[in-house]
Amino acid sequence: MSGSSQVILFAVGHEIRQSTVHTKNFEVAVIGKRIQSLTVDVTRKLIYWTDSSLNTIMRAMIPENPRQLAHPQNLHVGGIVSPNGIAFDWVARLVSSSWRLFFNVVKELHYHY
Repeated sequence: MSGSSQVILFAVGHEIRQSTVHTKNFEVAVIGKRIQSLTVDVTRKLIYWTDSSLNTIMRAMIPENPRQLAHPQNLHVGGIVSPNGIAFDWVARLVSSSWRLFFNVVKELHYHY
């Protein structure tokens, strides 16, 4: 994701794929287990996603080189059962995930990449 290139990110099964808006080709950005949903922190170039196989929230940096795989990081958020939705609040810098019909808010974890 260099410069001002526009990238489309989407999840398919166990992969997060990326494509530029000017091509029909896509590259695999992340390989996970069972990716349910994803959200992006555009400022920090981070992808967050829920993994229903691992019952957790994961994240990775968006690769600068579209042919390079990202390195997933497990955020080890406890108590998640069947996560299926996620959103990033760019004002409050919070990641929210829904599971068991209610919303929990996960404060931005200060892990260094």
